[in-house]
Amino acid sequence: MTAPSYQQLIADLYRRRRFGVELGLERMVQVVRGLERPPRIVRVAGTNGKGSTCAMIAGALAAAGIRAGRYSSPHLCRFTERFVIDGQEISEDQLLAAASRVDAAGGAELTFFEYATALAISAFAAAGVEVAVLEVGLGGRLDATRAVPADVVAITGVGLDHQKWLGETLEAIAVEKAGTCEPGVPAVIGRGGESEGLELLLGAATEAGADPVVSAPELYAGPLAMPGAHQRRNAAVAWTVLEVAAEQGVLEVDHVAWRRGINQARLPARLETLAGAPKLVIDVAHNAQAARALAAALGSLIARPAAAVIGISADKDAQAIAAPIVEAVDEVFVTSSRHSRAMPADYLASVIPGATVCKSVPEALAVASSAVGPDGTVVACGSVFLAGEARAARTGEHTDPPDLTEP
Repeated sequence: MTAPSYQQLIADLYRRRRFGVELGLERMVQVVRGLERPPRIVRVAGTNGKGSTCAMIAGALAAAGIRAGRYSSPHLCRFTERFVIDGQEISEDQLLAAASRVDAAGGAELTFFEYATALAISAFAAAGVEVAVLEVGLGGRLDATRAVPADVVAITGVGLDHQKWLGETLEAIAVEKAGTCEPGVPAVIGRGGESEGLELLLGAATEAGADPVVSAPELYAGPLAMPGAHQRRNAAVAWTVLEVAAEQGVLEVDHVAWRRGINQARLPARLETLAGAPKLVIDVAHNAQAARALAAALGSLIARPAAAVIGISADKDAQAIAAPIVEAVDEVFVTSSRHSRAMPADYLASVIPGATVCKSVPEALAVASSAVGPDGTVVACGSVFLAGEARAARTGEHTDPPDLTEP
């Protein structure tokens, strides 16, 4: 396969609508009917923690000898990151082959996320995946992942995010998240959201006809590879999903392997520390709840002096995201990622008194590094897109062309 073929595919994909003009899953369901699919499905929704929870579930399955596929979004550096089989990102060739099958099944009219989800289903089936772990993209009720019936559903928690699409209140968002549930299908409800969100999710899941089970973070103990108290809540959801799946006959109990897989699970840019001088901590926190969790965890991870490089998407509450992070560091530098939805750095600076404006992520990292010196810490956060650019700048890893970004 040549690089232009892959680039042509993702360029076409990024020209598609982000979401559908017509509400409903009929088009996606029709395409999925024409595709082979993995025999077992776990679907994970929630305001925060979906990606980490999916990584833990897939890691536990792989540790138990079950071929597992993990579909997540958005990506940090490459579109192929969204599709992982037994811990390995799929190849461009596998992606192109899946695209051919999706096109043959009638995928031409699918939206961006619908098409990406269809790619995951097809790529996983072709690779012999036994259990596919699908991360819900947005909400749940009308998400493309709902086109495939699930064996177990999980909702990590609910908080305020994406209000433009999901509603302005926790109750409205909980109803949308619980829409990923299916009648008679077990639904594991996590404690990772706002405190009042748990009861809202339980009520909405029950109303949807699901059989809700609440996870218990205090019952999961283990040295997790991903730092932060919030990851223990995610681990509890993953563990409960596995227990429920075993009760449903989806897999056999293997507590030793499950614990090993959950404890060793890693996902880039989740309080990830990259060595260097200064060291760089990267996190995808992109809403107020996630920013508070990040700030709470930084105390044990950073060396002083510490500076934050912050870039936020234009549709977010910049002040609510930035406030806890600003309190956790000594100096703040603001910038914009290359993404079309990035908030202008000048505007971001207007809500963070004393912040220094930088023209790009690499410039911000360089200036922040100079400010803290080789023994300090730089924290890069505020959006997935900024986190991806910061990670690529430090590691030098391969990225998709910078002019190709999702809608």
